[in-house]
Amino acid sequence: MASDETTLKGDNRSETDRDYKKLSSQFNRVVRWAQAAIFWERLWPRLVPPFCTGGIFLSASWAGLWQPLPPEARMAGALTFAAAFLASPFLMKTKSLHVTKKDALKRLDGHIGDPARPAQTLADNVAVASPPVAHALWRAHLEGVWDKWAGQFKAGRPRSDVPRRDPYNIRYAILLCTMLTAAVAGEYRAERLTEAFNWAAPVTVVAPLKVKAWVMPPENIQTPPLYLTEKTQDYTQGGGKLLAHQTSTLTILTFGEETEIFVNGAKVPVQKTILSDGDSQEKSTFQYEIQLTEKDTIVAIKKGPQWHFEVAPDTAPTVRINSIDTPEKDPGRLEVTCIAKDDYGIHEGVLIIERSGAVDPESRPLPSGKLPIFPLSGRDFCKPK
Repeated sequence: MASDETTLKGDNRSETDRDYKKLSSQFNRVVRWAQAAIFWERLWPRLVPPFCTGGIFLSASWAGLWQPLPPEARMAGALTFAAAFLASPFLMKTKSLHVTKKDALKRLDGHIGDPARPAQTLADNVAVASPPVAHALWRAHLEGVWDKWAGQFKAGRPRSDVPRRDPYNIRYAILLCTMLTAAVAGEYRAERLTEAFNWAAPVTVVAPLKVKAWVMPPENIQTPPLYLTEKTQDYTQGGGKLLAHQTSTLTILTFGEETEIFVNGAKVPVQKTILSDGDSQEKSTFQYEIQLTEKDTIVAIKKGPQWHFEVAPDTAPTVRINSIDTPEKDPGRLEVTCIAKDDYGIHEGVLIIERSGAVDPESRPLPSGKLPIFPLSGRDFCKPK
């Protein structure tokens, strides 16, 4: 009989333990929900300022604020927004984000409103060293409390004080502005957003100057003009020597704008301006003329090409008598052949015949005995070699 009583008591104790564990599990679940609600109430006020700061940044970017600004202003603006974003969580101060079990129990008891504070009662325990009877009585008490208040333990919806701190609903205005600017930016949202972080100096692409130039040799030089373009390279740039005769004329035409041209460092003024129809200055033609006189002449055009000329100097002509003959059939005729050279070419000359030998200083030659001077030109003149 005693053994049966002992077994019954043991079975009842085991069943009581299982009921207590189930009660504790359900109660702890309610406590965790209360802790989560409190955590969100404390976290949300801290998240609103960063969200607003980010919304303002996105709205400004999608509205195209950064595109017209220089790199320095973009950098300053982006860094200002970054500093404001990092400091914004501290604008709305709340309690610690570490929510204790005690905070959750106060919330549960606050929702019930009973001065007996059943939530805190369910969280209490008897001393470990208490006798088993005390533990059994305390568990029975907790079960009674749970049966009475279990349906009233609610964590409640999280309620922050953001509306009190933002009575004018500025956060909603920022959200609306962000949505509108995102719709306006359309497919250019990513491009406009990255402009805020584009701090490199803009690369100015200068359109090449349209140039037309040629070297006209002197009139006596029987060589064609030398035409130059933007792609003409002199021997300093891997091309051939640009040869020109002394006193040749270099003519340069620039189209669309007046520019600066330097010859061996000296600036050359514009000699002539040709306006297009309607006097449009953008389509005008500017003419420069340069006389090539120095042996080494460097012509530099701003925003254009540079040419290095080797100017050949003008050398004196040379003439050499090749032969003097008297035909047998016509002894009174004198045939003279010569060889003439000159880099500019020879177009005319003079044949002078002088008496050889000593002349008596007291003699007076007759006017008819004066030797004539023969001008040579055209077919009568010897060809240069």
